[in-house]
Amino acid sequence: MVRNAIIGDDNSFAGGAVGAVTLVVVNTVVDRLALAFPRFRVLVEGSATVVVRDGRADAGALRKLGCGEPISTTPFGCRTGNIGEVGTGRLEPGGQLILTLKPEEQDATHADIAALQRQLDRIEASLTGRTGS
Repeated sequence: MVRNAIIGDDNSFAGGAVGAVTLVVVNTVVDRLALAFPRFRVLVEGSATVVVRDGRADAGALRKLGCGEPISTTPFGCRTGNIGEVGTGRLEPGGQLILTLKPEEQDATHADIAALQRQLDRIEASLTGRTGS
């Protein structure tokens, strides 16, 4: 169908080459415009859709996307395999599912551990000062 729209009834090699080059050029132009202009990107690609909120699949959003069945209750990336761990889940225009864990489900960072170490050091210094008196 796309071939007929670009080159019509031409079945020659040259017609096919013209069609292929046309598709590549148009795709490149659209990609460049999408990179340069965020509003144009949203127009041609769409925007992310939140499909999980506070550990529950959003049936309305899934229906709007044309998903007949609810997403699995064990999404990829959850440590325990429980959708209840997920704070939000966004389906990006390219098909990527971005899951963000609830704060209480996230692992400790190096900064968290460093803060705890500082607290322990202060407690130890305080206790050492008491027993040394």
